[in-house]
Amino acid sequence: MNLKSSLKFTLLFSLLGGCLLTTPSQATLFEQREVNQEDFIAIARPYGNGKYDLLILQQIPGKRQCWAVNGTEPTIVQPLLLDFDFTGSCERATDSNGYSLRIQGKDYGLEYLLRIVQRNGELVLVGTPRNPRQSEVIIGRTKGLGTGLMQIYLIDGWRFTKRSLAGQNLSHIYLTADSPSFNPPPELLAGTQSSIPPTPPPQRIRQSRNTG
Repeated sequence: MNLKSSLKFTLLFSLLGGCLLTTPSQATLFEQREVNQEDFIAIARPYGNGKYDLLILQQIPGKRQCWAVNGTEPTIVQPLLLDFDFTGSCERATDSNGYSLRIQGKDYGLEYLLRIVQRNGELVLVGTPRNPRQSEVIIGRTKGLGTGLMQIYLIDGWRFTKRSLAGQNLSHIYLTADSPSFNPPPELLAGTQSSIPPTPPPQRIRQSRNTG
């Protein structure tokens, strides 16, 4: 493959939000675009024995409903998209290829590992730094424990945005904050976390023709 063909190949995968890992040089080129927060939901998805990983769903406006919720503290999520071909109606992100952290306009997908840990009777979504000298980032909470899929509520200062590149909208979802400093509730801080390890690559919830 010559240099020209290689550059075209790389750009194509970037525009499609493909599964290539983001390099630091690529990360500086990405921008974020604001979205309707009601079209997104962060979910703690159980797997194995008492372990959870992060699933983010997006509702395409005007299309078939992708999920329903029930109850509070915690809120249980019913994944309606499992009952139909959700192509064109719903999008989902199941691992670091589909979502990452963005703080003050900078991508932190390579610096922080997103994990779900159990603390003081609820699940907490945290960004664990790969550099042990850096501090943990607390992003969201379930406000209780239940059975099945549970909604993760983003704490104050965090929101959903989506990635863009050179004016092109991509499928990648950001958990975004405009400030590096937060004051999370004390009960969410480290010190009482469970032994839940970093989540492995999750299984797809359903194969779809929509590749994002």
